[in-house]
Amino acid sequence: MIAVLLLAALTTPIAAAGQPVSAAAKAYLQELDSYERGEREATVAALQGLNVWDVRQWITAAIAELDARIAALQTAAVGPAEVKRLRREQIRVLTLALVVHTDLVLRIRDPARLESQLWLCQRILADIRHLKAAEGDTGEQRSALLPLVRDWYVVVVSQMQYLGNHPYLRGHISAGLAMFPDDAELLLARGTVAETDADLAFVDRSLADAIYTRDFVRKGGDLLRAAVSDYQAALRVQPGLHEATLRLGRVTRLLGNRTRAQALYTNVAEGDAVTRLKFLARLFRGELAELEKDATRAEAEYRAAHALAPAAQSPMLAVSRLCDARGDSGCARDWLRRSFDAASPDRQDPWWGYLRGQAWLVNERFARLRTRGLGR
Repeated sequence: MIAVLLLAALTTPIAAAGQPVSAAAKAYLQELDSYERGEREATVAALQGLNVWDVRQWITAAIAELDARIAALQTAAVGPAEVKRLRREQIRVLTLALVVHTDLVLRIRDPARLESQLWLCQRILADIRHLKAAEGDTGEQRSALLPLVRDWYVVVVSQMQYLGNHPYLRGHISAGLAMFPDDAELLLARGTVAETDADLAFVDRSLADAIYTRDFVRKGGDLLRAAVSDYQAALRVQPGLHEATLRLGRVTRLLGNRTRAQALYTNVAEGDAVTRLKFLARLFRGELAELEKDATRAEAEYRAAHALAPAAQSPMLAVSRLCDARGDSGCARDWLRRSFDAASPDRQDPWWGYLRGQAWLVNERFARLRTRGLGR
């Protein structure tokens, strides 16, 4: 295991050339080794209460001590293979630390506590980049690290969205796009922020002309157009990014182009998108049908959405409302009762989480980061 090998290096006589590594730092490295062996929950529990500044000092001390060992090997004219091995060892330990502390980030439900763990992850990323540069890597070797960095950015986006439009979300996305300007998932995330801001700005769109100032309405339109731009850019990079297609349809509808929105929704509803997105596409097609005064088609779409996600309340409520509108009180009460029965913290309605963007992908994204970081 990587951390075990590092601990061995730190206890050899040649390592004495640097500052001694504390017992606390060695215990931390042993926890990293436990995580790599598969003891995920135990490691997370052991590390949750640690002060991130202490952890930062331990990582720095361990890497510095290995630097001293590398310098000693170079002075002793040892072959470069051993030096490169130790450099790779350093990077692997930092990579493992990044995965572990990102795991901790995903356990945090208090936005205020998120900042310190993010700071630590950013310092670890800086250390990795510094070591790769010091090693004199070729562009090809450096590019092998970029997917890990990119995966870190997108998984943290999902966690910030889960916490509810976190105040650092915009800055985090901007930092990611500065490194990866053509990344489809980061462009999708930026578009989602603009769409959400536009949505939250209007309590009731039907009253926009009556209660909102012209400048306020214009700002909302600007946000929607910014979302359109980002979703279109994401789709140019990754045409099969179905969530971008779905969201592009919705903001296009909000900007008044129902025909284009219908085509985009249909692309998702009748294509190979995941069930969650097909559900939303059906729900949005039902809304479009209502806007066009076609209650029969709207109800058919809502029932199709219900079939895709039987525990979701939103299509049940929509069908209940349509039943009530046509005077069928029994049907309305039945669907309303079914929606009450479906209410549960364990049952997720994709529409209720729509404004949280890609929060629904957080586990999938972390699994990708973890696989890449641990090499398996």
